[in-house]
Amino acid sequence: MTHFCRMITAIKNPKTSKGRKTKAQIVEKSIELIKRKGFSNVTLQDLCKTSGVANGTFYHYFASTTDILRELILKEIDDMGRYYETLSIESYAEKAMLLLEYVIDYFERKGRDIVATIYLNALKQGKGIVDPYNEFTENLLIDLIREGQEMGEFSNDFEPEFYAANILSLVFYQSSKWILEETGSSLADLTLGHLRKEISRMLV
Repeated sequence: MTHFCRMITAIKNPKTSKGRKTKAQIVEKSIELIKRKGFSNVTLQDLCKTSGVANGTFYHYFASTTDILRELILKEIDDMGRYYETLSIESYAEKAMLLLEYVIDYFERKGRDIVATIYLNALKQGKGIVDPYNEFTENLLIDLIREGQEMGEFSNDFEPEFYAANILSLVFYQSSKWILEETGSSLADLTLGHLRKEISRMLV
């Protein structure tokens, strides 16, 4: 794992196992509630009640309800880093698709409302809570593409940074359409075919 990856995944957690368990419980129960009611309809009191903790306990771990989403993003970064390290596929194109399928699966598991809330946070703040996730994913792709170019699988027509940005912009564009989609199409249905075409264009 690169230095960047190690830096991002070094998430500060409570020192005791009880504290870590309590924090994880708050995140898990809060996310379940947000999925059911929508982020804008959930109060801090709701989160405390569904998590089974007092207000003071909640504030011991989180400064606001938005911090719940931030913690979710950090956990996803950690999980993605671990998943990426398990990939030992010889084809870099296949490895890229597996990583992107993993990202899309995470989006779908969060659900439209949570993804929309995270995007809205990014628009309002300029640098939102989703930035570490985007940067982490982009750096994984850049490293993967560069290795693929060095091994002769991917074309050297463009820099790895350009290819990675192009791929991720497609993911974010399609996920924005998915948020507004009323037909019930999955994000995978909207995105994976386009991603396969983009990656095939990178091949030598």
